[in-house]
Amino acid sequence: SWEGKLLPEEAVDVKFRKPFALYMRWTDDGNKGREVLIEEGKNHGRMKAHEGGWLSFVTVNLDPRGGTAMKKQHHPVTHMGLGRLIDKIANFARLAFADRRGQKHQVSIEAPPEGKSCWKVEFEVKPGAGQVHLAKAGETLWQVEEKYQSDWYLLVTHNPKVNPDGLEEGQKIKVPDSYGSRTVLWVDPQFLLPVQIHLDDDAGKPYERFAYRKLKLNVGLTDKDFDPENSSYGF
Repeated sequence: SWEGKLLPEEAVDVKFRKPFALYMRWTDDGNKGREVLIEEGKNHGRMKAHEGGWLSFVTVNLDPRGGTAMKKQHHPVTHMGLGRLIDKIANFARLAFADRRGQKHQVSIEAPPEGKSCWKVEFEVKPGAGQVHLAKAGETLWQVEEKYQSDWYLLVTHNPKVNPDGLEEGQKIKVPDSYGSRTVLWVDPQFLLPVQIHLDDDAGKPYERFAYRKLKLNVGLTDKDFDPENSSYGF
């Protein structure tokens, strides 16, 4: 969702290699042909990107945390990957259940809307008071996110009147202590990885939806898969 409204579903083919190399190609009708490529230690930390359609011949280099790259996004592409998202959800869940804000949790066997039978893990939490961070001059919400292991978009929505890229000395920044009121994970028992994730915000409205289809691990990706000169790419 963005500003309380659900956005159209996007479908993306993804290649990911540790420590961090990422290629993405959009396949849904609204964004078909869009491509993004970024690799740690290359291109000065910027991502190569182009839109689909008649703009496909224009490739730009973008700051992954900049305004253009983050337009209507909760997370930068540098946070892509199952591990980071699960760590963040788990951290918020630990906080909630440690101070007894966890209201419900259950595990069952169920198939997601599409796919084979999975472990369904569901928990609900009651949002707490959170913390208050006193900003330093020039500090950004990205730095606050890292300090508290929080989430950039949550900080933006809880502090709508601040400039996220340049906080003022002494500004009080509310740091939420929950990622949302309800989380549902469908975990593949073979890979022990989530193949679908549903998250609701503190008001109980849909906040994020992720689904990972045709997940393949250790397929032998090479440097060519992350080379902008790859002839099958459009950069």
